[in-house]
Amino acid sequence: MSKLYRPEPTGDRLVPVVATGIDVVAIDRIASLRDQYGEPFDQRVFTDAERDYCTRRARPDEHFAARFAAKEAFRKTLPEPSPSVPLHAVGVVRHAHGPTLEVSEDGWSALATVAPTTSPDAVDTAVSLTHDRQTGVAAAHVTLLALETDRPRA
Repeated sequence: MSKLYRPEPTGDRLVPVVATGIDVVAIDRIASLRDQYGEPFDQRVFTDAERDYCTRRARPDEHFAARFAAKEAFRKTLPEPSPSVPLHAVGVVRHAHGPTLEVSEDGWSALATVAPTTSPDAVDTAVSLTHDRQTGVAAAHVTLLALETDRPRA
């Protein structure tokens, strides 16, 4: 379920839109799916950059699970009902300042349900990833920050 903050419209100005989602995934569940379905699963779910990053880690399944959780957390930022977003349409990208989401065209069309008057240039994401080998879980928290023109809604 999406937690969405949007002030009431008062005129033609830019207003913030904030949506947040969180998800927890069992690392062994992702490991099992990857073992069972192999490369076709990875290609259907993860971006090329995610696959490249995760497979170079000492424990790739932990990193794949955290990215899977981020995709699900992103979906939870969208109001219900919203268009389906393929998992590979959202990818975690690492930057010097931390991880962020890269969203494909399919993802942007779903985002239009959150902030319909917003262009992709006016949207930013904050992503927090964690995974723990002892508990066997990976978690992600995604916050979407957008600006939209403050016009009365129909």
